[in-house]
Amino acid sequence: MKLAFSLAALAALAPIVTAQNFSYEMGLDGWTTGGNAYQESAASFGPSATDGDFYAVIDSGDRPLNNDFFNPTTNPTGVSADDLTSLVGQDKASLDSAFGIDSFDISYLAFEFTVTAGDVISFDWKFLTNEFPGTEILDTAFVATSQGDLISLANVDTATYLDFPDAVMSFETGWTRSSITAQTSGSLTVLFGIADDFSTDMGSALALDNVTVTPVPEPSTYAALAGLGVLGLVALRRRRA
Repeated sequence: MKLAFSLAALAALAPIVTAQNFSYEMGLDGWTTGGNAYQESAASFGPSATDGDFYAVIDSGDRPLNNDFFNPTTNPTGVSADDLTSLVGQDKASLDSAFGIDSFDISYLAFEFTVTAGDVISFDWKFLTNEFPGTEILDTAFVATSQGDLISLANVDTATYLDFPDAVMSFETGWTRSSITAQTSGSLTVLFGIADDFSTDMGSALALDNVTVTPVPEPSTYAALAGLGVLGLVALRRRRA
């Protein structure tokens, strides 16, 4: 009986981890944007979303909006990389050094989360480009945070998958899920960016979907579980004795 009670209590106190989902089905409300950032329909921009029917797209400002490669109507240019300093502490020099590019025409999408150390921010992304792989022009998609992360997600040379022939970009990486772990508790700004390298002849973009924050259980919960686990083992040994 004691063993059954202990196991039941253990199950009752098992940590319930509920992820917060930040969907783009209702647009980009709540997100800070710079350059070119849009809600796009999977039906018109690509074959699928990973959460619902829409996702967010940021681009470097040079993709043809009318699907006419020879007489394009393009987005405006992006912003300077130095515009990221107030959000995540990065600038042109840090981006150029980290990614080996001459960055300009930045577009970004950022959100300020309230987190506990250990929380995991996960997101789906795909890189799209009209640049040709192997030309040494490395338009780069990246993620940066206010805790000092600066991570390349993809560049032109990784985009080899033609996903949707009628879409506005010729090459893609396909959807990938990545994550970042919060190192400290409090406010954490996560910024997704796309940067042109060297030439504005052709554009690149980053699509985002299904951003979630998964919290870690409180330490007190772990302690309670550990205590009940010990009680369960003690009861089991007594029962076998």
